[in-house]
Amino acid sequence: MTVYAPTLLESRRPLAAGGAVGGGAISFIAHAALIVVAVYATMVTTRRVVERHLVVDLPMLAREEAPPPPAAAVAPLGPPPPGFSTLEIPATVLTEIPPPSGAPFDPTSFSGVGVASSSPWGRAPRAAVRAAPVAETVYAVEVVEELPVRLSGAAPDYPPLLKSARITGEVVVEFVIDTAGRVEPGSPRILRSSHQLFEAPALRAVAGWLFRPARLGGNKVRVRAHQPLNFVM
Repeated sequence: MTVYAPTLLESRRPLAAGGAVGGGAISFIAHAALIVVAVYATMVTTRRVVERHLVVDLPMLAREEAPPPPAAAVAPLGPPPPGFSTLEIPATVLTEIPPPSGAPFDPTSFSGVGVASSSPWGRAPRAAVRAAPVAETVYAVEVVEELPVRLSGAAPDYPPLLKSARITGEVVVEFVIDTAGRVEPGSPRILRSSHQLFEAPALRAVAGWLFRPARLGGNKVRVRAHQPLNFVM
């Protein structure tokens, strides 16, 4: 009778545990080293940038100079206008003061202002007559020689409504005074007013005033005047 053992024959082969583990470790390390080398080689790869400079030789062009502008014609100097004299440049420089001349000295000849049709020293001729002002011209009070003076005229009426409310104010009226000293009709107008109810009484009052006319050059002239009117309690 044949008896079978419970263990297979292959199971009886001795296992080389150390050899199998060592071979797998070496293979893993080798593959890992290859992978690291490949990654490192990829990372350290540098790109070479080649810079190319384009050099172009341009021909030098001759620059054309602009022609100089024509010289302006200089008009010859004529005689000096009346009231002015021409100074002559001396040919030699004086080293000492020359003696005074024997010509008589007239201080009225040295006005220092050149006047048309006057003497060479600038003094107006004695026969010159001042032109009379134009009668139709309205002059400003700043240019007349004699200011207009009010001779008569009533003060403006105080508006009852503003007076009962004890409201004060001022109105500035502009008007033209003729050569007879009267205020020309239609010329008064309001320049500035603190209240509208003050304007009509101010215009009525100014229209009835009488002045001594303004004068310019000894003649009566029309003049434009500004008059403030105060409304106070």
